[in-house]
Amino acid sequence: MEAIQKRQKLHEYIDLADDEQVNALFTILNADSGFSYQYSAEDIKMFDERRNKYLKGEGKNFSFDESFDEARKKS
Repeated sequence: MEAIQKRQKLHEYIDLADDEQVNALFTILNADSGFSYQYSAEDIKMFDERRNKYLKGEGKNFSFDESFDEARKKS
């Protein structure tokens, strides 16, 4: 497939993609351009809360194998 055909396919995909897919594609394409995501204050607060729960032993934690197995079940 030549570059022009790939561009046409990408245009078709983007035209039909939902917002989540467009955002994912945008993130992938910007990975090489030095683009960096800035977390919102709300995101940072959530990360801090999760970290504090983890440090106190209150959070639900999973091993790599447990996480991997769960991901396999959902795909």
